[in-house]
Amino acid sequence: VYLSFNFAAAVCIVLINKAVFSRINFGFSTTLTLAHYVLNIAGLEALRLCGAFELRPLPLNTSTAVLTVVVGAAPAINNLALKLNDVGFYTTCKLLVTPCIVVLELALFSKRVSLVRGLCLAGVCAGVGAASVSDFSLNLPGLLASLGWARLAAALAARVPIAAAYKVLWSRVAKGEAGGEPWHTLALMRAVLPWSTLVIGAMVPLVDPPGLLQYEWTVERAALLGASSAGAFLVNWSGFLVMGACSALTHTILGQ
Repeated sequence: VYLSFNFAAAVCIVLINKAVFSRINFGFSTTLTLAHYVLNIAGLEALRLCGAFELRPLPLNTSTAVLTVVVGAAPAINNLALKLNDVGFYTTCKLLVTPCIVVLELALFSKRVSLVRGLCLAGVCAGVGAASVSDFSLNLPGLLASLGWARLAAALAARVPIAAAYKVLWSRVAKGEAGGEPWHTLALMRAVLPWSTLVIGAMVPLVDPPGLLQYEWTVERAALLGASSAGAFLVNWSGFLVMGACSALTHTILGQ
């Protein structure tokens, strides 16, 4: 159920966000991510008040500190890559996440992938890559954004994808493998996202072009941005459910 939920939400959010960038010319990808997270927090707070979960403080340790940074940075740079590239190149770059998750889990947690599983992962990546060739074009700004998305912050002292660290760390923290008790998915989202939102807010003036205050709003544009924010809540919720119940690799393969 979690996998189906996340698959449907992920497909919808990519198509909606691409429409936001191309159809209504909203060129402020980091601001879009900031709006997503603000709505996420509001939705989580509404669910908490309805009794869906209990508020729980986030313990301060290396894993949770890095997690809050990558949860903020990864979607913002991901949306920038989607803005600057077509869907084919965007999807092809996501293939790099799979081997980097394998390397990250091996280097940091001594977690190995069996030969059979490795061959299956390689087959899936090859299939997705072949299917994406028909919608593939390359431009320098988009390439740089995609490479930026594929780099982890220097705090990890290793050049691995931010997306990989995002998925691996969330999965470990949610399962209690980074210390402490396992987390309810909504409770962990509510604990992490406010801090991650601050990270995104700091990125807005560094990444987005000027002109946000001059953007002309219409009913269609507001509706499309609202749909994007609602879709982001669903894709975050479903994705975190998958990473908490399964593994980072499972979520990555589903996304491809």
